[in-house]
Amino acid sequence: MKQIIASTIFVITSVFMYGQTPDLKTDIKPTIELNYLNGELKNPISIPNQTNSHYVQLSITNPTATNPESLYAKYRSPNIGLSALYGYLGSKDVLGSLYSVYPTWNYTFFKEKSLGLDFKFGTGLAYFTTPYNKETNPTNHLVGSHISNITEFSPSVWFKFSDAFTVQSGISYLHFSNGHTAI
Repeated sequence: MKQIIASTIFVITSVFMYGQTPDLKTDIKPTIELNYLNGELKNPISIPNQTNSHYVQLSITNPTATNPESLYAKYRSPNIGLSALYGYLGSKDVLGSLYSVYPTWNYTFFKEKSLGLDFKFGTGLAYFTTPYNKETNPTNHLVGSHISNITEFSPSVWFKFSDAFTVQSGISYLHFSNGHTAI
């Protein structure tokens, strides 16, 4: 009984306690990115008619710190948001496509008036349409299940033409893994 009372008091006081002063600036505008990614899969087994993989990514991020004394300002004020990714893996019949939604963190390491260097990190879940199946898809040795982890690392350089238009170029590394699990 003492544990229940102590836990209840802890939860109630934790809800009302907050160690940071809120950012008072209210005109925060989200950043919307549309990215096209093209690449190849590292596949040890050749698949007939396999082409390069193509991805379309939509990211919506929000700045975390407008107050220089904020906790986020001490960590380079990352933009935090959500990314949605659709990918064609190079062979519709064997590898299929993927759909993914995951949170992202975007850090700016260098920033001048119109030039900057960013690093984006994201991790979440991906859904593959055509995983390995012993009877119907024995050629697919890359995708073992419908649900998988996605991890993204993306350094990039950007050039800002105006407040509304920025051109960005970089390298994205996408890793998908189901942890070698079988259901």
